[in-house]
Amino acid sequence: KNRNWRFFPRKTRPRRSDAHHLMAGAGADPTDGSSPLLALLGTAEGDTAVTAYVASLHPAGARVSKPDVKRFPPSCAYVNHKAIGLSLCYEAGVLDAIHLYADGVDGFAGFPGEVPHGLCVAREKSTGRSVVEALGEPTSKGTAGGFVFVQYDALGVKLDLEAADWETPDARVRCVSLWST
Repeated sequence: KNRNWRFFPRKTRPRRSDAHHLMAGAGADPTDGSSPLLALLGTAEGDTAVTAYVASLHPAGARVSKPDVKRFPPSCAYVNHKAIGLSLCYEAGVLDAIHLYADGVDGFAGFPGEVPHGLCVAREKSTGRSVVEALGEPTSKGTAGGFVFVQYDALGVKLDLEAADWETPDARVRCVSLWST
């Protein structure tokens, strides 16, 4: 099963400063770290900022459900908040990657929050074509888990698309994965 694990190990990822050319002319600064979601990367498991962010994604007055936690040796833990389409990947107790799901993917509800870099996981709004039009050509692309993906290394973004091959340019985004650059 594709768990949308980040594609490159942390030490081989390009730095955020390499991202300027990807968004040229798109009207956005890819180095803008003001996203509340991206600000969570690097926090410790159980950090109150993460807890507050997760609570903010639930409707006012709604009970925040207990996450489903999956641990993998030696030091990886996925904290899955399926009701809000959010999976947090901790490596050695530190938030290393964030996965945002479209509604109905792998048992997740759709992610209701703001996605960095102007991206979207709402099925009717986000396609492979719209991503490439907004961000430019990806650093890499390929297939994993039976689906195609596009990746923007300098932005720390990977998008899984609902297509088994590249013949479907309007394939919907299934998942957006984020990591620090």
